Amino acid sequence: MHISAPFPLTYARIAYRFLNPNAEQAARLFANTGLNEKQLLTLEHALPLAQQWQWYENLLEVSGDANLGWRLGRHLQLSAHGALGVAFYSAPRLGEAMECLARFIHLREPFFHPRLERTNTGITVSFTTQVPLGRLARFFTQAVAGAVCSAISSCIGKEFDGQLHLPLNDPPGARTWMNLPEVSFNAPALAWEIPTSLLALPSLLADAPQFQRALAECEAALATTAGTHSRTSHPRPYRARVAELMRNNPGQLWTLEDLAEQLHISARTLIRNLAKEGTHFTALKEQLVLERACQYLANPHLSMDAIASLLGFHDAASFRRSFKRMTGFTPSAYRRAQT
Repeated sequence: MHISAPFPLTYARIAYRFLNPNAEQAARLFANTGLNEKQLLTLEHALPLAQQWQWYENLLEVSGDANLGWRLGRHLQLSAHGALGVAFYSAPRLGEAMECLARFIHLREPFFHPRLERTNTGITVSFTTQVPLGRLARFFTQAVAGAVCSAISSCIGKEFDGQLHLPLNDPPGARTWMNLPEVSFNAPALAWEIPTSLLALPSLLADAPQFQRALAECEAALATTAGTHSRTSHPRPYRARVAELMRNNPGQLWTLEDLAEQLHISARTLIRNLAKEGTHFTALKEQLVLERACQYLANPHLSMDAIASLLGFHDAASFRRSFKRMTGFTPSAYRRAQT
């Protein structure tokens, strides 16, 4: 494996929690990887994909699930994908969201080459492998396929009903457990055919200012990756670092002081730096609350009381007022739109 670019540990962390291994399984997961659980769960930690490769191979062996990639991809929320996820859900329509995906996918994964082709009936977005994936080809192909289908569903509030093409064989019963209407196998590349009618659908969380900020962050990150900017002369914006800390640690109710401590600066300095970037802690925190609220509302088994508790509200009434203030919809109305 020769990929040296940093690869987010976010996905390995999510996979670890998704698998929920016992002590014996955890030991097998980290065998011969040079990693341990503490490193995996370290905030803002990234490693070359080559260093994570053995861990993912161990993950497949420990799980014993040939379709783990698909299930994990479908489990991922848009907030797991950093600035690209924010740009995707805040885009005005699915068409713009898919354009963002094709342009910035390298910010999240280095092993597929994207291509967006416009047709008479819509667009085709295809991903072709640019490095040999070996034993992990099926896993990563399934994971990316599932993650994109999940992102589309979250964006427009309905299941993806375009055409999905998979460069994999057709396992028995696959169309049943994938739960998608149009899937083809043995394709030359991983691809999504999306008709114009779907591309025109508005995003449920369209937010023009947020979309522009996320685009700017993606462009800056892409320029840095391409080597046109150095990290020394162009440090990551504080708003991006704060947002990443909060998204990567959903179980923690962050305070300004907690964030400042993690960033090794004072709370006053953090306030000042966020103000220079045109934002503040409360705005970033509300955006994160809104992201999580929408994720929880997509789960029909969670009651309003449970969601309010998970988000740190005193009661369901406080959550309802806050959600309506931020979106213009009641939580119940949003949930109905998702079904």
